[in-house]
Amino acid sequence: MKKNFTLDDLLQSAYIRMPRLIFKLRYSDDPEDRLLADLYEYLYTQSFFKKGTVDKQNTQLDCQRGQIICSQTEIAKCLHIKLKKTKILIKELKELNLIEVEQIGGISHISIRYYDRLAGTLRDTATKPVKEEKKPRENQDNNPQRLCLKNHPLGRQSQSNN
Repeated sequence: MKKNFTLDDLLQSAYIRMPRLIFKLRYSDDPEDRLLADLYEYLYTQSFFKKGTVDKQNTQLDCQRGQIICSQTEIAKCLHIKLKKTKILIKELKELNLIEVEQIGGISHISIRYYDRLAGTLRDTATKPVKEEKKPRENQDNNPQRLCLKNHPLGRQSQSNN
């Protein structure tokens, strides 16, 4: 068992919004579905959440939000599949319009299509915090959330018991 796989570690780690369809495919009876889900999940989880830089082949490359910059050999090694199979799966994800791929000198710039809709947009830290609305007290008569059983059979029953 991994030492840092504890409840505290889980609660303090970052979270990723992941479409349930990925998990449905991952646990499918079809091995091709599972491989496709594994590849998409890998690309999705390894893509940048915000703009940054990546050092590949002694070159600093800009990486946009929802983009991963790596070689297809790295992907194949990480997923424990052959490079040929990785290329086939990447081609399939492109045909499904789920990713865009740009090859630059042996490096793949892979963008997750509709990343902001899937992962959610970044919060703007410069905006003013939202004011909390005051909640009406439960015992106020004009509280729409207050449950009133005054003329209800249950209300009459509880009044007769008192």
